[in-house]
Amino acid sequence: MRKIVGGLLPAGILSLSFIAIAFGLIRRLPLASSSSVSRTKLSVVVGDVIPLGVLVDIVDPDLSGETCRVSEAQDIGEILRTEKKAVIFGVPGAFTPTCSAQHLPGFVSKAEILRSKGVSSIYCLSVNDRFVMRAWGEQTPGCVASGIKLIADGNGEFVQSLGLTKDATGSRMGVRSKRFAAVLEYGTVVALNIDEKGLNSTSADQILELLG
Repeated sequence: MRKIVGGLLPAGILSLSFIAIAFGLIRRLPLASSSSVSRTKLSVVVGDVIPLGVLVDIVDPDLSGETCRVSEAQDIGEILRTEKKAVIFGVPGAFTPTCSAQHLPGFVSKAEILRSKGVSSIYCLSVNDRFVMRAWGEQTPGCVASGIKLIADGNGEFVQSLGLTKDATGSRMGVRSKRFAAVLEYGTVVALNIDEKGLNSTSADQILELLG
């Protein structure tokens, strides 16, 4: 048996000790989870297919055509894959200035023209709960009559799956949706515009130009 001289371990034993300590530390390092990877997902691009398995609440006109009803926990990917041609636009928030004064009203006023271009359904998405989205739809002039469906992505899971989240924590609004507009055919993205600031390429007029 080797003796310890002067209270110090021999160099060989010291090396083995450091390796053991390092290995123990490495084993304790957390592995990246699938959820952390998904949070860094790049934005959806033309050619991508809308993912399945993300649940949202959908607000649309009821049978009276005067108020809205809510369909809870709907797989939005499954629904969009049944649409021959759909338009979906995302806004940072219901009742916010640009969204309420321009973005949603723009699609309301152009809904019939969009349908004449072959659009079967128009969806407006926001990271808000179903109660807020229902109130927004009912209080926006012409929205109920236009037939536009409002997607209440309360947890932000759908917009996160698309890689289109907007960090609004600096404004104390949490994580929201970027302002975007897309044309889908059976769930496949065939056109996508994103406005990092203001309302330009994601307006109803711009989508009409894309449709030709």
